[in-house]
Amino acid sequence: MLIILYVLSDDEKDMVNEIFTKYHVKLYNVSFQILHSQHDAEDALAQTLLKIMDHIDRIKKIPCHEILPFCVIVSRNTSIDIQRKKRITIPIDFIEELRELSADTAEEVFFQNHDRERLLELMRKLSTEDRYLLELRFGEETPYKEIGALLNISEIAARKRLQRALEKLQKLYLKEGYIHV
Repeated sequence: MLIILYVLSDDEKDMVNEIFTKYHVKLYNVSFQILHSQHDAEDALAQTLLKIMDHIDRIKKIPCHEILPFCVIVSRNTSIDIQRKKRITIPIDFIEELRELSADTAEEVFFQNHDRERLLELMRKLSTEDRYLLELRFGEETPYKEIGALLNISEIAARKRLQRALEKLQKLYLKEGYIHV
């Protein structure tokens, strides 16, 4: 980063420092909301800052009140790019853990006798948040209370979101014709 700053003029360096000082918390929060990972959000923030430095000539022409929205968009797009590159993969062991759970009999019945490959294929069609919830709960055996804390929601809300994710998965099974009711 120092090398990049070296090619910037003093005014540009000051502007980059001012942007970072004023907005780094906001930009980090935008990234964290998308990525749900401190490490990934920090990477996104660093990449965002580099992109801001790359486009400093363009930013200098933007009115002051539009700089934050511009930076937020850069941060959001950078985070989405990172998210795409780090698609959550679900290990085969995860499927076995799903079967071993004794949470709800409806869930147990649903996951019995289904092909693992089909399940993985359908899970890839779920949103990133739904896959993340399923991985946390079933893959990492994270308690609902901790899931709620990670997502800044209550334990009850975490249970409900997971229930909805499972319902979406079941609908995908029905839609794809893997289950005949």
